[in-house]
Amino acid sequence: MKIFFEILVILALSLFLLSMNGLNISALFIISCILIIYSLVILKRVITSINKKWLKKLYNIYKFVVIIFISSFLIVEGMIILSICNHKDMDDINDINYIIVLGAGLNDNKVGKLLKNRLDKAIEYYKLNNDVNIILSGGLKPNNTISEADAMYNYLISMGISKNKIIKEDKALNTFENIKYTKEILKSRNDLDKHVLIITSEFHIFRSLMISNLLGLKSEGLACYTPIKMRVNYMISEYISITRDFIKGNIYKLDN
Repeated sequence: MKIFFEILVILALSLFLLSMNGLNISALFIISCILIIYSLVILKRVITSINKKWLKKLYNIYKFVVIIFISSFLIVEGMIILSICNHKDMDDINDINYIIVLGAGLNDNKVGKLLKNRLDKAIEYYKLNNDVNIILSGGLKPNNTISEADAMYNYLISMGISKNKIIKEDKALNTFENIKYTKEILKSRNDLDKHVLIITSEFHIFRSLMISNLLGLKSEGLACYTPIKMRVNYMISEYISITRDFIKGNIYKLDN
């Protein structure tokens, strides 16, 4: 009867999370964490009732993996929070040669709210430092007929930015590719030693700079505002993305 009640509680909690956030990576990640921890509790109960040596070893191994997983999650989230709290203000960033604006999805082939915030921040910085070039990085995603780079270009032109200052990178489909293909553009212009400013959302700054450092760019980050609910959702999913891109970045370093 106890286990039946516990399952109902987990089910109710899962439905609540899905109703609040919809079916997204963050909600599924939290539900998975709950199930992982609950399975550890169940396994401990089984060991108590069935005194088997191999079962205890299995439990200890599983517990160790869960502890490592939870610890790594807390460490990564802590680093994201620190990057949000300690990011530089616009007035503290000098000697920039290129601005890099990272794509963030489109709505009906136009920039969405998240991406507009990034572009507005880039415009704000450009107006104070109009000698910099702006690299717009984002490829063609499903359900769109133009690339993120093209949509960003159209927005900047409509806001009065000179087309001679804009460079489009229209192949990248994720953050790692944003930085990778931007590096190729800089290399083609013999500007790999130049100082770049990555403009993206608050939750995204840590991963973007991590990838940039792994790929050998001289970079700083400038964060734009993200609504609290959206920020929390993305911060949770960032754990998976940071882990993946950390591995990809180190493989890239070995191959290059």
